[in-house]
Amino acid sequence: MKKIISFALLLTIGLLNAPLWSGTLSTTPLASQPPTTNEKNVVLVIKKMTCQLCSLTIRIALERINGVNFAGVDYTTKTAMVRFNPTITTIDKIAAAVTNAGYPAHQQ
Repeated sequence: MKKIISFALLLTIGLLNAPLWSGTLSTTPLASQPPTTNEKNVVLVIKKMTCQLCSLTIRIALERINGVNFAGVDYTTKTAMVRFNPTITTIDKIAAAVTNAGYPAHQQ
């Protein structure tokens, strides 16, 4: 039991200290590539993001949306860059998913 608790603590510390995104939109290889003809990029401004764990929660919520091909969340600028297929989902649905996760979001 002690080993499980120690492992969980180390995992939590590692997640909180690990950079989820290096800080700029252009440093992520997929984000720096231009979208294909059936993809669009959108930058969302996100409120109530208070820690890096919040950015992980937001990224997971974005990646669960059918049609989202890339999601990067930057805690320092309180933004998310999302690449999505507009024939499958919309900007409103993407923003609603983040808002439903507890972080009000709107297009920049």
